[in-house]
Amino acid sequence: MSDEKIEFLAKYKDWLCVKRLNIDANTKPRDVVYILGTIWASVEENLGKYLVESGIDQKLLDDQANKIAVELGKKVSASFRGVDDELAKEVAKIYVIRKAMGIAEWPIEINTDKLRKYQRKGK
Repeated sequence: MSDEKIEFLAKYKDWLCVKRLNIDANTKPRDVVYILGTIWASVEENLGKYLVESGIDQKLLDDQANKIAVELGKKVSASFRGVDDELAKEVAKIYVIRKAMGIAEWPIEINTDKLRKYQRKGK
């Protein structure tokens, strides 16, 4: 029996997320990716609550995101003229947003080193 597994439990106020996967020879990589993805989705669903509890005006952030989305959407969709491959278009959208956020120094991945630094400072 393999001792490889994923176990995740989060209970904080009204947030409860329990994910378990025992990994054996029959486990497919997509099963692992799915479980990890559902954990991240659960975290993302609760980020807004954290922002509100921290005193951040989420509506203001949403308004800013809408402005960026409208502007970015116009520019990105213009680059798809003549492309019929819908999968390629979806991948291209992901590429563009990740690239744009990186250039703007607004990463969309969680930087745990940065979080650890802020958490230690208590700020």
